Amino acid sequence: MSVLHFVTSLQSSGFTFAAQGDSLVINPASQLSGDERDYIRQHKPEILACIAGNSPRQLVDEYPQSIEVWTPLGKSFFVKANSAEHATNLGRWNPAPE
Repeated sequence: MSVLHFVTSLQSSGFTFAAQGDSLVINPASQLSGDERDYIRQHKPEILACIAGNSPRQLVDEYPQSIEVWTPLGKSFFVKANSAEHATNLGRWNPAPE
């Protein structure tokens, strides 16, 4: 799983990420699974780089197959498309809320 996918999937589940210097703050930390904690330990520098100063648009530019989609409550997150056609379909099937 890519760092971008990991971060956005947790964000879509209600987690928040913040960088405080070299520290990574994830809330609610008590809700993280053991596997998620292991992933964070293994990829902390990449996660910090992903969230530090990167707007969603910059992340999409870095990962061109990442498509912004929305939950039924209107919260956006990014998913990785498998192909250009898949990216087009994701955008068509899940337009921005009005």
